[in-house]
Amino acid sequence: MIINKSILHVLDTNLGQPILSSELMKTTDETFDYLTKHIEKALNSPKNKEFILKRGNENCELLLNYNDDEFIAITQNLSKNIFKVISKSSNCKPCNLIFGTFMDNDILKMCMLKMDYKNSYIHSCHDNKNNLIQYRTTMPNISQKSDESFVYEVDTNTLLLNEKRYNIEEENTTIFSNYIFDLPFNLSPEDTINTIEKVSNKIVAEFYNNDIEKQIDIKKEIVEAYNENKELNINKIAENFNEDAQGIYTQTLKNKGIKNKVTLDSNLSKIINKKQKIRTEEGIEILIPVEYLDDKGKILIEKKSNGATDITLKNIINFKIS
Repeated sequence: MIINKSILHVLDTNLGQPILSSELMKTTDETFDYLTKHIEKALNSPKNKEFILKRGNENCELLLNYNDDEFIAITQNLSKNIFKVISKSSNCKPCNLIFGTFMDNDILKMCMLKMDYKNSYIHSCHDNKNNLIQYRTTMPNISQKSDESFVYEVDTNTLLLNEKRYNIEEENTTIFSNYIFDLPFNLSPEDTINTIEKVSNKIVAEFYNNDIEKQIDIKKEIVEAYNENKELNINKIAENFNEDAQGIYTQTLKNKGIKNKVTLDSNLSKIINKKQKIRTEEGIEILIPVEYLDDKGKILIEKKSNGATDITLKNIINFKIS
């Protein structure tokens, strides 16, 4: 990755107006590494929603008409408009906005990193007295993530957007898709998988009395689809259910904007391969790694004639209590 230029604007609502920089940031090796790490996380986040920007919106036009010579002015205008929105929010924190342009596989992209203020402490030594001093304007460190971000691909007008919801003018909504860019509803890859799993579990609860084996069968099907061809067929998952449940399942997902065939982004590995949790009514919880879901030499799930279920952990050599 080659970072061409970057700039930082301060959006502290306590000050009443944004503090906009008129000069590019000077980067050291340390700040370059900091920016690179955060841009890579923004670029590859499974929370990213993808949009193609259209004409007719003031802020979309700023990106659609992108001119590298106007980089500072573009970021200033975007920051002014973002500040107007967060000033209307009751729970949006003061923040810094870092904008940058970079080359990603010879493709020019522009990014924005929204860095909410964090509370942190440093020590102070004076006249043999050591004290703690609180700083309220520090940003996420290099191992953390930006709070919100977008990455814009200049040639294709494609926007990858990772955003949160806030209380703005008494409505639970978003800054960027709703106010800044006026974008249609869209789900991120992570939202899509979470929605599929939640709806599946709801169907299993309503139609199959929370049948553990049924939940595990669906989980295995999602994992297998990801490992084999990165495509999930909703109708194929629906075949795990009876006719009545199938109709409700597919229609519920359709109403939530999920199509029959879902492409599974490679960045979803941690989410798809997360451990399967089983929780009993007594509050006992078991976490099963996905690779053991179908291994009867490790775990055996048996349904008894009285409707109860036995779960047996097998061939355990070492274990740790935490």
